[in-house]
Amino acid sequence: MKAMDNSNQKRLYNLDEIDFEAKGGNPDVRGWQVKGVSGNKIGRVDRVLVERDSKKVVYLDIDVDDALVEEGFNLGIDNDINNEDDDHLLIPFGLVHLNNDEQSVQANDIDFKTFAQIKRFASGETIDSDYERYLVGHYSQDYDWNYYTNNFKWDETSYDDFYYRPEFELKGDRPDEDNVDPG
Repeated sequence: MKAMDNSNQKRLYNLDEIDFEAKGGNPDVRGWQVKGVSGNKIGRVDRVLVERDSKKVVYLDIDVDDALVEEGFNLGIDNDINNEDDDHLLIPFGLVHLNNDEQSVQANDIDFKTFAQIKRFASGETIDSDYERYLVGHYSQDYDWNYYTNNFKWDETSYDDFYYRPEFELKGDRPDEDNVDPG
């Protein structure tokens, strides 16, 4: 993947890379199991990604379960879009529900097959704007990569609007919009 934006400034930071603390006693979900809408294991939360300017948690970086990788190969997806080392995927934080009692993350309305069909990445890769647009399309079941690539002009101001899409809005028992504080 390439640099995050046209100015090559990094937009997403691992919670460990910056000095932020979650507000309101929200739990540290790193290491928590992630389940699809039907309860199938997707993987474990490896990193929590915060957007630089809004200081908002926007993604959970998931170290995927081997069964998910195998399902991708069974569907013929991995042969086309994923490499052998691509073992991580992102979930926009607004598309999950935190279960504090079970210390797990439950995907809202995203099934195992949708996760199996996604383009993954290798641990530690920088996430670029093309991949972020792809994610939004994939999770909304709009797989038209060309639409997101050709019809969405990406510049510095686009990030302000992009992270206020429904996929990033925190609802229910999740933290409020300003879910991290400078530490």
